[in-house]
Amino acid sequence: EDSPLWWKRELPGYSMRTYESLTRVSDEGINYELIIQLLEHLCFNCGEGAILVFLPGLAEITRLYEDLSDEHASRLARSGNIMIFPLHSSLTSADQKLVFERPPAGQR
Repeated sequence: EDSPLWWKRELPGYSMRTYESLTRVSDEGINYELIIQLLEHLCFNCGEGAILVFLPGLAEITRLYEDLSDEHASRLARSGNIMIFPLHSSLTSADQKLVFERPPAGQR
């Protein structure tokens, strides 16, 4: 079943908008554009703080990293106030340790 009411029965306590969104989730692939739009919304409207995005593999992590870093495609890259850290076991530990450093004021 894939209706908002089915989701409401299975996962009580959320808004109808959330249940309606769940009916649009696809197993066909990762919607990178949607991820970027969500990150833009969070960064520009929801204050400070880190955001974690979990993806299934290095290729997907690399693709999102490149998309977010593209100044022609991403408002986040153009804003210059975000720091992006790709994390994966195949990356060096020195690169991964950067995620624990506090960003400069005004950066997320």
